[in-house]
Amino acid sequence: MTVMDEARTPIGFWLRHLDQLIETGLDEALTAANVTRRQWQVLSLLRARPRDPAELLVELRPFATIVEAHTVLDDLRDRGWIDDEADHCAITADGVAVWSAAAEHAHEFRRATSDGITEEEYRTTLRVLRRMAGNIVERAVSPR
Repeated sequence: MTVMDEARTPIGFWLRHLDQLIETGLDEALTAANVTRRQWQVLSLLRARPRDPAELLVELRPFATIVEAHTVLDDLRDRGWIDDEADHCAITADGVAVWSAAAEHAHEFRRATSDGITEEEYRTTLRVLRRMAGNIVERAVSPR
C-alpha cells in the first residue's frame, strides 16, 4: 500500500480490520489453553472482582449477543470455572488455574501485536480513538 493509498483508506477500514485480526489471533492464541476469547474475557472480569450476572451481561454486550453471553456463562459454570452463588458470579480456584494457564498465551499475543509501537504511540492512539468515540457520542446526544 502506498502512502497515498494509506491516506485514502478510512479509519473505519483499519478499525474493522484490526478488530477482526485481534478476534481471530487472540482466539487462536488461547486455543493452546483450551479457552475461547469470550471465556477469557469473563474469567478476566471475574478475576478482578465478582459481579452480578446482569452486570456481566452489560460488560459483554459490545462483544456478544445476550444469547451468546448466556452460553459462555453456562459453559464456564458447567466446567466449574465460575459459580454464581448468592446472585453473584465469581471465578473458582479451577477458573483461576485456567486463567493463569491462558495468561501467557494472551500476553504473548498482545506483545506481538504491539511490536514496534512505542508506549507513547500506543497512548496517543488510545487518546485519539477515545476522543473520536466521544465526538460521535456527543453528536448523537446533541445533534446540530
